[in-house]
Amino acid sequence: MDELIVLTSISKIVSYNAETGCFTFIEKPAVSRANNIFNAKYAGKPAGYKNSQGYLVIGHNLNGSPLIARCHRLAWFMTFGEVPKDQIDHINRDRTDNRIVNLRNVSNAENARNRGLHKKNISGTAGVSWKASRNKWLARVKVDYQEHYIGYFTDAAQARIAVIEFKRSRGIPNAV
Repeated sequence: MDELIVLTSISKIVSYNAETGCFTFIEKPAVSRANNIFNAKYAGKPAGYKNSQGYLVIGHNLNGSPLIARCHRLAWFMTFGEVPKDQIDHINRDRTDNRIVNLRNVSNAENARNRGLHKKNISGTAGVSWKASRNKWLARVKVDYQEHYIGYFTDAAQARIAVIEFKRSRGIPNAV
């Protein structure tokens, strides 16, 4: 289903607090038994649950069709009135922190740059890996799908510095 329809439909049943990032179910008009049951069960209570990827989502039925919206995309829509073009990135990498100050509309490439380290990373730095075949640390950086090999180093700290300097010289974000 079209994302605009999903976000519009779900935004009608919840309120969003941009400071806390929390969603709450809105009380429905007491015009039917179904609305009264909904109000007794949900109105004024937190909306959403964590999905298998760790994102908060809100589900809803529209004329018998199940709808699910990721809360970070819903927060953006409810705050700015537009469907996000690409990705909504959690700046602090916490997928449950949907405060508007923690969200930014970015391209896929920008979003990928804000990923954490791979669980197998032993250097502590993105772009620095151990090459046992050379008994050295390899420094490399990927920019716009192109890999740049910086070099091999005997010390992980030297490789880290080389990666940071490479990123800074090209204006690449996240050069700590």
